[in-house]
Amino acid sequence: MYHYLKHSFFVVTIPIVAILVVVAPDWAFVAPLAIAAFHILIDIGTPRETSVPSYRMPGALDAYLYLHVMVSLLSLGALLWVAAPGDLWGVGQWLDRRFNLDLVGTSDHASWSALVAAGLTVGFLISTNTLVGHELVHRTTDRFAMFTGRWLLALAGDAQFSISHVYGHHVNVGTPQDPATARRGENLYAFVLRSTLGQYREAWEIEQRKLRGRSWLSRLLANKVVSGIAMTAIVVVGFYAYTGTRGLVAYALALILAKVLFEGVNYIEHYGLVRAPGTRVEPRHSWDCSTRAASNILMNLTRHSHHHADARVKYWALKPVDGTLDLPYGYFGHIIMAMIPPLWHRFAAPRLAEWDDKTANPGERELAAQANRQSRHRLFAGTKAQAVVEDH
Repeated sequence: MYHYLKHSFFVVTIPIVAILVVVAPDWAFVAPLAIAAFHILIDIGTPRETSVPSYRMPGALDAYLYLHVMVSLLSLGALLWVAAPGDLWGVGQWLDRRFNLDLVGTSDHASWSALVAAGLTVGFLISTNTLVGHELVHRTTDRFAMFTGRWLLALAGDAQFSISHVYGHHVNVGTPQDPATARRGENLYAFVLRSTLGQYREAWEIEQRKLRGRSWLSRLLANKVVSGIAMTAIVVVGFYAYTGTRGLVAYALALILAKVLFEGVNYIEHYGLVRAPGTRVEPRHSWDCSTRAASNILMNLTRHSHHHADARVKYWALKPVDGTLDLPYGYFGHIIMAMIPPLWHRFAAPRLAEWDDKTANPGERELAAQANRQSRHRLFAGTKAQAVVEDH
């Protein structure tokens, strides 16, 4: 039973946090901080998670993906209620009757600090949409999975991910052509901006190539980048219709934090790794993580090397891969580390130097040396890979 329940964390916790957003928006952000702390403590205080169970009822694991739509809508509904004047949809009255609260009496007076806290909390919650949407949009032959995945991504303002990730990142990972691969010496904040803009450009170019030969109007209407933006625009219009400018500000904060958090995931998953364009993507081109909370809570996204080796494998069947670069403190721990660039670079540089020396092939060593030079970062100077190239 444990193996069926271990991936249910967000389906269970998001509704609880959404209720907290409604009941006590000023204090709502305590919940994401507590979740992050819990995640990190489990990651550093428990044995690694390396099991690959055999499931007799995989449909139960798929159910978590589709339930995520409902909990995501619930969290956005909570933000709408906090931002809206009055008692939107009578939610406050319903909760007042059942739990002896006074939400209706305070619903007209949500302060800007409460809106900011609620927006950031909901941003934390909907950042998980990209996690679940990522799983679904890789099921390219399943139209319902694709539809659901794109809507989950659109609610987080990032429907283009279904194109740039599946048809761009998986082809170009580790090369200069991939905006979602962080470069050596690049800090997280510069990466978030470069990766975000680069992925939109990449998705647009992929769609334009696919639709080549059609009329401009047909290309525009069939372009999934355009339709993805329109899907998010529907949510934006809904927020404005119910809440006005206040709701737009709160939703914008949610989208920004959701994007930063997931680009943090992109950042740590391939940071500094190199690959010659056109060569096979292998496990060594990703950082892996086998900590317990990261693996279970994030639905084995941490087994990223196996995912890149075969993106058709469903999340519960992914396996840890030996010999890859390791993230020993879990995803939350390393994203927080990446938010402090000197700390992150000090962690990553010696591990990349070892990768250059022991794992990279000769061509990759040359690319690594070039990456070290281009980084202009003192921690990447004087590595063995750099010395090998300079000797020639």
